[in-house]
Amino acid sequence: MIAEQKMACPSCNSDIFFSIPLLIAGASFTCTHCSAHVKLAGSSAPDVKASYDKYLELKKNALAKN
Repeated sequence: MIAEQKMACPSCNSDIFFSIPLLIAGASFTCTHCSAHVKLAGSSAPDVKASYDKYLELKKNALAKN
């Protein structure tokens, strides 16, 4: 599982570290530089979850082949 990803803060462009499962679950993440908060729009959560689940399945299948 991907434990932590990063994205650019929309306010100051510093790195904001986040967990995809927590993002999908509705958690918000804070920029340590400017204190901006980012969160996934609720309407986007099903699409992000479906994409993440597909990624995990592809990863599982690839590992099983090795």
